[in-house]
Amino acid sequence: GTFNNIFGVGALFSEATGDENCAFGTNALHDQNGANANSAFGSFAATNISTGSSTCAFGAGVLLTETTGSFNSAFGYQALNLQNGVSGSSAFGAFAGSSISSGINNSAFGFNALKLATTGSRNNAFGSSSLQAQTTSINNCAFGSSSGAALTTGNNNSIFGNSALTAEVSGISNCAFGHLALTNQNGVSGTSAFGAFAGQNITNGVFNSMFGWGTLGAEVGGDHNCAFGHSSLSLQNGANSNSAFGSMSAENLTTGSNNNVFGYNGLHIETTGESNSCFGNSSLSNQVGASSNCAFGSLAGFSLTVGSFNNIFGHSALETETTGAYNCAYGFNTLQEQVGV
Repeated sequence: GTFNNIFGVGALFSEATGDENCAFGTNALHDQNGANANSAFGSFAATNISTGSSTCAFGAGVLLTETTGSFNSAFGYQALNLQNGVSGSSAFGAFAGSSISSGINNSAFGFNALKLATTGSRNNAFGSSSLQAQTTSINNCAFGSSSGAALTTGNNNSIFGNSALTAEVSGISNCAFGHLALTNQNGVSGTSAFGAFAGQNITNGVFNSMFGWGTLGAEVGGDHNCAFGHSSLSLQNGANSNSAFGSMSAENLTTGSNNNVFGYNGLHIETTGESNSCFGNSSLSNQVGASSNCAFGSLAGFSLTVGSFNNIFGHSALETETTGAYNCAYGFNTLQEQVGV
């Protein structure tokens, strides 16, 4: 063998013909024979590798049990120390991927990242304690400190952000992007949250979608809600089937259900009203406790507070009405000055 560098008792002890190997530390690459281009730094680093090549092992006890796997990279105390017969794994950080035995195509970066994973494959964990409890799951991606930290068996989750989806154990196909996004969810599948604090208090609500800072931030168990825009539906709790699109749309809604809101500041003050539909900038923005109103157009029903069962179509239609009910206004400025009818 040529171009080998060896430092330490028992380092590269069994090698006869391999080339371009570097072994530094007691028993580093001890059992290797006929392999090439391996680098091991640390006591007992990759000590059992026999024929695997092109491996980088840095730290005491890293890749301790690997024998034939190639193209592995392990950096940190006990990183990948139980892996055997696997190629193409990457682990950076103390205990990163330390329990992986046969799982393939895993990448773990950070202290305790993928620490308990054994046979799961195609997982990516970046950040201290990310996916640390996962065992046999597949196709999970977690980026951020403690992201997906409690996940054990759930598959196909995408998690980006500090402590995002940190309480989830078995949920599948969730997407959480942003600081504390879906941080309390557990046992739920198919939820999407994008933005810091998005859905941070949801525990068991299902089929919710959130996009924007603080969206659905107070919701715990509500189902089938869609919130798009800064603070939209941010105070809702226990409501179902609401859709809000636009910055601060339905921002103060708490328990009202079956509302559809499209536009900046739409249905902004409403708290408990149900089955309202408003489309347009600031439409129905002052309504409180009213139900079954329909407003289409910028400023449509702008001043309406408690009146219900109104149909309003057009810019500024029924704009100054406050308490009227069962009105129909169709067209630009229609019934604009009406009050109390």
